[in-house]
Amino acid sequence: MLGLNKICYHVVTNFYILFCLFSLLSVFNKGQGLIPLLKIICLLFVFRCLWVYKIKANRGSLYLNFLLLSIILSCINYIYKDVPISLLTEGIMLYFFPVIFYYLGLLFDDKIRSRFYSRISTALVFTYLVGIYLYFMSPTWYLAWRVEALESWLGSSASNYVMTKMNLSSFFSHPYFVGYTGLWFICYLCNKIYKKEGRITILFPQLFMAFLIEVLAQQRAPMAISLVVLLIYTIVEIRKKRMRLTYMSIILFCAFIYLLVRFSSEFSVVIERLSSLSDGSILKDDRNEQWISAFKNYQNLIFGEGFNIAGHAAIKHGMPSIADGEFFKIIYELGILGAGLFYGFAMATILRGLKNIEKYAVETPVAIGFIVCQYGANTFEMTNIIILFWFSAGVIWRRNNDKQLIMLEK
Repeated sequence: MLGLNKICYHVVTNFYILFCLFSLLSVFNKGQGLIPLLKIICLLFVFRCLWVYKIKANRGSLYLNFLLLSIILSCINYIYKDVPISLLTEGIMLYFFPVIFYYLGLLFDDKIRSRFYSRISTALVFTYLVGIYLYFMSPTWYLAWRVEALESWLGSSASNYVMTKMNLSSFFSHPYFVGYTGLWFICYLCNKIYKKEGRITILFPQLFMAFLIEVLAQQRAPMAISLVVLLIYTIVEIRKKRMRLTYMSIILFCAFIYLLVRFSSEFSVVIERLSSLSDGSILKDDRNEQWISAFKNYQNLIFGEGFNIAGHAAIKHGMPSIADGEFFKIIYELGILGAGLFYGFAMATILRGLKNIEKYAVETPVAIGFIVCQYGANTFEMTNIIILFWFSAGVIWRRNNDKQLIMLEK
């Protein structure tokens, strides 16, 4: 039994390496059942650990328990509305699996967490390198696969989306994977460089690649937050009379200016999309119409219209949708009660992280970044990405005297 536990432990700590590998295999129609199996192993492992180690409840866990109750209460609306039950089951699969990583954040000690982060970074480097190759080479089979993968999300407009925007997405069907994981990766790298952990000859090329994929992925909010993170680290370094990241920031800036000038035609689509960060059009697009249209049907102020009753899934059933703005989606679905609990948890997590920012230098900006990104995207609907938020939150809420999984290594 102990041997099985150890196998499951290694599967969980190598989650992103296995996930990236299985995703690549699925592109070639191989091993489609491996990702669901990976998630089942993670679920069973976490449930067993919670049973064995009996982690004590803290304020963060209490927020989540009450939030779960509000979600259940919101689902009463399914009885009174002509809503397919598939919306509820799909919502459970989308939102509930990532939350197990909150409990892993509570369980992992510093040593295991460091190893977990190192393996995430290894998986992401592999992902980005493959993605950059596919982006610039654009083989026909890859473009066809991307269109097919996006059709379930964008319908008939998938082909036009791929051909006109052509954002870097590696071998994942979800176009946000690269941009949003890049935010975590930049926070992780900046912290390692600042603390002088690791060789600069390895870390700097990775940092350059991380910003390059952020630009090519065309995810505006994560890129803006990543730049803010780099700027804050640079300012802190200057105040402490260090220049390591400062020199890197200058080199990064010069390199990107060169790339934009040298390959201006290739980057024209990217530049046009990113210009909305400066001209304000990102705040005045068709998202507003979605929000206004949905809230015209808003009747249940306290408990909301029902869990996962809006969003991308609702579009297929001709229902009012908030598919680009989870901040409003949560208020619409869970009402004042559920939204208050969720954002109460988020703000308490962020404030707790800020109070000990030296210790949670990776986790705090990640938590802030994903919450900010909710304004224009359904961030928490991105199951395989939002894991990084939930794990960060668990780390921030972890008590030092809790029993840890280090026993599994013995």
